[in-house]
Amino acid sequence: MKPTYLLLIALAALFLLVNAPPAVANSGFIADVEVINALQTSDEVDPELSGLASEVGPVLSYTGFKLLKKSRLPLEIGGTRELLLSQDRRLTLKLEGFQANQARLNLKIFKNHTEIFATTLLMIDHGSAIIGGPKLKKGVILLRIEGKFD
Repeated sequence: MKPTYLLLIALAALFLLVNAPPAVANSGFIADVEVINALQTSDEVDPELSGLASEVGPVLSYTGFKLLKKSRLPLEIGGTRELLLSQDRRLTLKLEGFQANQARLNLKIFKNHTEIFATTLLMIDHGSAIIGGPKLKKGVILLRIEGKFD
């Protein structure tokens, strides 16, 4: 092969690398939300929650963990999804966007139609957050939110 052909191939490869389309930025987020009843009066732990029980049980003084609901909520930037937590409580999640490799997730909890809790979570890809919720007759509600970029 002549050196000019090698030079042309090298220049063509360089041209393709320089003019390659930019990597697509994250445009969505998938939130896996678990509604959990944490109990002080029980030692029963749902198998799916064994990791959570060993991690936060001793810190929060809870020994029982029961999974009440599990939902997958896909979100697009600016989009809002809602999850019914109980008869009178609901959770809304809104993906506000991405910044510095983190998803900005606005979270609100309503009792009937009144907002009783609001926060913004900065979530990394495959990260999670736990939020302690209202007390129940036996224990407390925990929300575990795990997310991945889409």
